[in-house]
Amino acid sequence: MEILKLFKYRVNHTPNNVCLYSPEIEITFNVLDKYSNEIANQILSKTNKDIIPIYIDDDIYVLPVVLSIMKAGKVPLPLTTSLPYNQSIGRISEVDYDLVISNNLMDLQNVMTIPKWSEFEIEEKIEDVRNSISFKDSDIAYIICTSGSTGVPKKVFLSHSNINWLLNEFYSLVNFSTESTFLFTTPYTFDVSLTELFAPIVTGGKLCCFRKFNSIEKMKSTIEYVKKYKITHLSLPPTYAELLVDTADIDDFSNLDFICLAGEKFEVRLSNKFLRIIDRGTQVLNLYGPSETTIYSTFYKVSGKEVTEVPIGSPITGCKFKILNQNKEESRNGELYIGGKGVSLGYLLDSDLKKELFIEIDSESYYKTGDFVHLNSINELVFDNRKDGQIKINGIRVELGEIENEVLILPEIRQCKVVFENKKIFIFYKTDFDEKICNNKIKERLPKYISPVMIKVPDFIVNQNRKFDSKEMIRKYFSENEKKIENRISREIAELLGQVGATSFDDMDSIKIVRFFLEVEEKFNITIPDKMIPGLINIEDLINYIENQEKSIIATTPSNIESDKTNLQMTIDNYLRLYDLEEKLIPTMFMQKQYNIKGYSAVLSIDFEYNNFNYEGIIRLQDTLKTLAKDIDVLKMLLIKEKDTLYFKKITENSFVPIIYLMSGQVSEEFIREILYSPNNKTIPQFITIAYPHFKKVSIYFSHNIMDKSSLSKFSKLFRLCLKNPNHMVTSGRNYEDFINFVKKKNRKTSIREIFKELPDTSYLIPQFRKHVDGRALMMESKIVGEDSISISKEVAYKVAQYLFSIDKNSNIVTGSYIANIRHFDNFEAEDIVGDMHINVPFIISSSTTYEDFDEQATAEISKIISGKFIRDKIFDGYPQFSGYFGKAKQKLESLNVSINYIGEVNDVDATIQESFDDKYPKKYILAFTNKSRLFVIIFNDTLLPTKFNTQLKDYVDTIEVKDIVSLV
Repeated sequence: MEILKLFKYRVNHTPNNVCLYSPEIEITFNVLDKYSNEIANQILSKTNKDIIPIYIDDDIYVLPVVLSIMKAGKVPLPLTTSLPYNQSIGRISEVDYDLVISNNLMDLQNVMTIPKWSEFEIEEKIEDVRNSISFKDSDIAYIICTSGSTGVPKKVFLSHSNINWLLNEFYSLVNFSTESTFLFTTPYTFDVSLTELFAPIVTGGKLCCFRKFNSIEKMKSTIEYVKKYKITHLSLPPTYAELLVDTADIDDFSNLDFICLAGEKFEVRLSNKFLRIIDRGTQVLNLYGPSETTIYSTFYKVSGKEVTEVPIGSPITGCKFKILNQNKEESRNGELYIGGKGVSLGYLLDSDLKKELFIEIDSESYYKTGDFVHLNSINELVFDNRKDGQIKINGIRVELGEIENEVLILPEIRQCKVVFENKKIFIFYKTDFDEKICNNKIKERLPKYISPVMIKVPDFIVNQNRKFDSKEMIRKYFSENEKKIENRISREIAELLGQVGATSFDDMDSIKIVRFFLEVEEKFNITIPDKMIPGLINIEDLINYIENQEKSIIATTPSNIESDKTNLQMTIDNYLRLYDLEEKLIPTMFMQKQYNIKGYSAVLSIDFEYNNFNYEGIIRLQDTLKTLAKDIDVLKMLLIKEKDTLYFKKITENSFVPIIYLMSGQVSEEFIREILYSPNNKTIPQFITIAYPHFKKVSIYFSHNIMDKSSLSKFSKLFRLCLKNPNHMVTSGRNYEDFINFVKKKNRKTSIREIFKELPDTSYLIPQFRKHVDGRALMMESKIVGEDSISISKEVAYKVAQYLFSIDKNSNIVTGSYIANIRHFDNFEAEDIVGDMHINVPFIISSSTTYEDFDEQATAEISKIISGKFIRDKIFDGYPQFSGYFGKAKQKLESLNVSINYIGEVNDVDATIQESFDDKYPKKYILAFTNKSRLFVIIFNDTLLPTKFNTQLKDYVDTIEVKDIVSLV
């Protein structure tokens, strides 16, 4: 196969060139060769079958696995990871296989888990398998599942000659060279991904992979990656591309040579949006082609000045086409048939379908596309519409009939019709069951990218021809309903959603949510407290809140608040007895022990708008918390001091009855702190729920012992969903106790001496430049360079170090640690866990360290944590005595110069600054947060000096001012 020959050439001639990379790792041709040889040899030892399905959820492993399978003389069959493994594997039941390759599935039958890059060690003795395999051009090279949204997708078999032809023509068309870089944006199950995947091998260029993101995070980060990694080539569906064009600056595209668009009809309005980018030098191609004819068949160079239509253009060299009318005669408009070098081997597992769609014309094989086209005045092909019920969503082919079949599998559904109109998939169904329950069950059966409009209807409407009248169904059950709720506020909210690149609240991550609410505040001239935001992530709730604010509803506090507080205190004190707790002692983490030593008593809280304060409404709140507690075990945890150390104990199932206390007036956080951290009661819960009928809200207060801000955000979303739908599934089953046990198990394999040696030595003591003044701190404001919480924390650490070097010319080393919200570990997934998940990452920076060097060091430190080295928690295994090396390591940790905590995107900068003063942090503590595109860093050691200094992060040079700020209280 040409791909393997070309790869051998790269390994022999440029072995140390980087060909594959992500923010965490760089892979050379030599390393890729050794790694893929090891996997290929394992494959040959485990199976004699020809087809190898793959289930990969981290892009950095896709090319190595595909290459390994080809080296072993086998055929890759990518499986979608947008479905759970059991559902995904169920879609290939007709395939003959006995081995699946994955990067993350452990202990499953017939699954081979590949080693992580961090675990792989290059051995020259690894046998090279390439020379033992030979191919013919007609041999099967790859299998693509197409129209595969649900049900059983068709399997398209591509030959070696198909792939070799397309790649050579495509890379020539887009001028991809050794200096070029493709961003791996396409899901690896889709045919377009092959043009990205094989770019390094065929051309010697590079492939850049996202870190392990979900699809929304990838979309959000695309422009950042394009800028940061100097991406030259992008492949996108038009919908995705339009989002980027609408949200990015013109300068963000300066490195891009080509944008390749395919998968959906290219609208003229999008073409016009590309005009400025095209004028700057980026070429935009509209590409077309079914998987059955190997990815791309035609291309058109977009000018940005199209008026009536954007053609799909002319055939790629080696491709032929015919347009046949209803009489099967050649015509200028009709159904498109494609022939030539791209015509695949077809559906080898479905001979009847292959016979129907792959036909002979003039003794040559042509594929009957089902697409209707016409030739324009200069003989360019123009796409008109589809013949059947097959459509594309974000470039992914979807069969409406297969969605229908999938819905009808549910026993609750009696009848179902699926239609596509105005770029939306509508599912109309009949059922005797609750609509919300059915909608959730339908969602669970479909991949996330489909996002249908689901409507329960009493009857189906038919037209005069007795056919299902989709337009009338949409008008009656969707459009008219929309009109009823449509008003000025809802229209403006929809516009604001569009401005942040979203169509619904579910499309937004935490950063987009905060930015959206900033726009809402500005648009409606209102203030939305940060604590209210989690309870307003719903159109109806937000509209109600805005309407109430605009009516200037002002609540007054009744006078009987003191008696309410006394009653609450007595209720909490008598809530539980020791016999209400399970016997098992659960170890605590370093956070709980540290809080106990330092006397920390932080409280985190969330507020929700609520109007139902009768008996049924309070029981509903209580039932919601009980439902959540089945998976979120911290809700049932108490902190117990036994045997001279701290443990958690859980409230027994029968004894767990959440208190919902009604109060007439607002209580202070100080009062809540006194209750949650009372030293006199062993059975105080770690959270309190208070209903405020007068303010039409519910507040839930948490001890920091069980909750951090990241988990608080997760909890608030789950609480809202569960409150609205009691049958909502909560989490994947992992809980905080599981995470504690995982950490403790890893700690047993780690030596405290090893931890002591790895901690940075702190020889530099930050001097006192001026006298301390109460209520004063320093603030550093600058442009954000990092794109996620961890990279922003690194950025803060580096900028703080550069600041210290600028005011103290005698300093050359700064040490410290920052808090990282790490949720993905080797062999343990903590994404859905709610609890205090703080993880501290130590660092050391010298005055000569560049940001690139520091970033590399910090990434290596995080990799250690991901692999199971929890430094701070290992040290606190020595609690409370901290004898021997435990004490030495603790002293070393506490001697670090600074402690940094990035708390995320905030809504109100001034309020956040004032809250930081109220919390009275120690002087080595540094608080960071972001607001829109700005980074704010609060330094509580006010004996340091205001100044201006220059810093460089990669290619970005900035002059940063550090100035005094004072508390307003």
